[in-house]
Amino acid sequence: MSDTKNNLEEYFDNESSKQQKAELKKRISQNEDDQIMLDLSEAVQMKNEVDQLHDRINSLGNTKSRSLYIGRIAAAITLIALASVFIYLFTQNTSTADLFSSYYQPYDGVVVLRGETSTLEKGMKAYNAGDFQAALSFLLNADVDEITPGQQKLLISSCYLSLNDPEKSLSYLESGFENELSLIQNNRLWLMALSYLKKGDIEPCKELLDELLEIQSPFANQASELLEELD
Repeated sequence: MSDTKNNLEEYFDNESSKQQKAELKKRISQNEDDQIMLDLSEAVQMKNEVDQLHDRINSLGNTKSRSLYIGRIAAAITLIALASVFIYLFTQNTSTADLFSSYYQPYDGVVVLRGETSTLEKGMKAYNAGDFQAALSFLLNADVDEITPGQQKLLISSCYLSLNDPEKSLSYLESGFENELSLIQNNRLWLMALSYLKKGDIEPCKELLDELLEIQSPFANQASELLEELD
């Protein structure tokens, strides 16, 4: 982010030559996020220049025709600026979705060694095959004496998250883990962070990632990398 800021400040520096600006623009264009920030900055600068022009013309003679003409220009530039903001926000959401896809994997802490007769075993067969909708119908009714309540919640949460429903995922992660082992707790925090990431709620996601770092979680490396991506 600091490199982006420095590049933009140097680009808009009045003392920069045309050649320097061209080189900077080429460097900025190599990074999609930097290019969007440049487009947004240029649109805002254009609007400011039009506003200044409007004020200057008004000071020379405030006729209706002149005001109407300049007002239309200002409105057009404002639309450009708003479009740039929309593009920037859309790209941010796309980047968030890409990050989620890069880091998310369904919880895999349950191993069934017996046959395929129990509800849990049927659910795990569908789960391991990637059929999360079918897995839910079994896992929601699995006997809790076969797995811990926390493991059941992690499996169900992963199903909902894999089905693009982070709200439902979070609803199964927010409570009911008080007596679980630390590994289960760590998986819970990691899935919660990714659920918020999927929603686009960056601040609660970062808070959970910080917590994983503080407790030296097995997910600490992933948490650290993801935090860097989000900063």
